Amino acid sequence: MRQLETDLILRFHTALHAQFSRRQGGTLAGTALGGQDRALADYLLAANARFALIEFKAAAAAIATEDDKPLRHRLCRALGTCRQSAALARDIHYLAWGSHAERNVPGFGMQTVEDIVVTPYAGKVCPLLDEAYPAPAQTEEPSERFIRRFLGSRTAGGSARRFKAYLELLYGIAGGCTASELKRFEGFVYVYVAGAVLHEVRFHGLDHLLELTLGRSPERAPERLTEREPERKQTRERDGPELSM
Repeated sequence: MRQLETDLILRFHTALHAQFSRRQGGTLAGTALGGQDRALADYLLAANARFALIEFKAAAAAIATEDDKPLRHRLCRALGTCRQSAALARDIHYLAWGSHAERNVPGFGMQTVEDIVVTPYAGKVCPLLDEAYPAPAQTEEPSERFIRRFLGSRTAGGSARRFKAYLELLYGIAGGCTASELKRFEGFVYVYVAGAVLHEVRFHGLDHLLELTLGRSPERAPERLTEREPERKQTRERDGPELSM
């Protein structure tokens, strides 16, 4: 089952980089988080001043395995008692899984085709854990549409300041020293020039990630931490990274 999740992450990663490569350039953090997934999630997504975490499941039936994670129960309880934290989770934390359907594939007839479905994590998972969560109706969408919203209209993900606040919440729930964990946060940032990857840079710590993607630390970011950010108007492939699962 874990291998199926790894394959799903690679497919998402490839689709993400394919869409980003159509742009003129910039920096993109699309990276598996390896062992950091216990406190955070499987995958980090950061581009265009937006940040998100994604948990992957091989299929919808596997979502129930989140019930075996004490930290997720604690997260849902924390979100159920704090509207501001719940708003952060809706913006930043997502769940993705493989969904199968029978379709007519030109030249091959009826085949089982797999899509990747994405939705806010807490609204999908917390009710399954019998934890209260003040969630509106949840929307499920194909991963390609989610990626377009994240990279284009910027109606998915959260700002740097909100992302830092959510990381602090997750690290606090995991029982670690928040300041130390933020410094140990790591992954890859891809530097694109004219639609091609020019450099793969490993970031060490949240401040380093923000310097690479924003050119500033969260303390210098102009956004205020509000309960919910307004939606913004539209502005602006390589093989996957090594996955340590």
